[in-house]
Amino acid sequence: MSALSAAIPDVEGRELPDHRPIVRFSTSHRVSVRHHCSFGTGHRTRGDRALIRAGTPDRYTAGDGWIDFFEVALVGNRILVLYGSYRTDRKGIRLADFAVQRLRARGEDAELIDAKAIGLPILDRMLKEYAPGTAPVAMESLGAKIREADAFLFVAGEYNWGVQPGLKNLTDHFLEEWFWRPAAIASYSAGRLSGTRSSYAWHNTLSEMGMVVISSTLTVGPIAETLNETGEPIGNAGAALERAFPRFADDLAWWTEAAKSHRVKRAPPY
Repeated sequence: MSALSAAIPDVEGRELPDHRPIVRFSTSHRVSVRHHCSFGTGHRTRGDRALIRAGTPDRYTAGDGWIDFFEVALVGNRILVLYGSYRTDRKGIRLADFAVQRLRARGEDAELIDAKAIGLPILDRMLKEYAPGTAPVAMESLGAKIREADAFLFVAGEYNWGVQPGLKNLTDHFLEEWFWRPAAIASYSAGRLSGTRSSYAWHNTLSEMGMVVISSTLTVGPIAETLNETGEPIGNAGAALERAFPRFADDLAWWTEAAKSHRVKRAPPY
């Protein structure tokens, strides 16, 4: 890491959409990152700097273990993006990936919470119903992440006019962990209605679970005609999603900052 420590800042005047500056550091010579190194990963707080991109002049990648530059930006709000499909050929993961990518591009500290990958059992006992230290490790770990988050974005598919059971099951394992933070809903479906009926259902559920659901919503459909396999927008529908996301994210960011500021002034009543 000594070469990176000696890197020279090369400020190009670029900013993130919320006006946080991106700073590029150019190394004096090509740097090997084949060995373990950390760019602020792990626990971070607002005001820390986090790696945005790294690579060589012709590509933004460190996949071959070498970089000529890296870019950092101030870490923003800690946002969990929650997704719950268990299907083999699931398409909604594209929207979840898109949301994470765009939030990170704004400087937010966004993390995907994939219910299928976490693998909680069908609800028997909530986290709070376990004796201390006896809950499944995955449940305990997720509970800690939820408590530490500043906001949530639920990526909601629609099954037969209803919510996805996988995401609902994950959500129901927790209660007080969700309290006093804002939540946003981005819905999708394979058809043109874009999961709007699921979005309506989630609005009531999240409100009952102690979250403040923002008024802006994001609806995507048909999902396969809007985002490709890597979560990048395609076609006219993808262009419309790209235009709609900044206002949606701005709404969530405003409520996130409002909730954080008020918690500093006054502790939640319960």
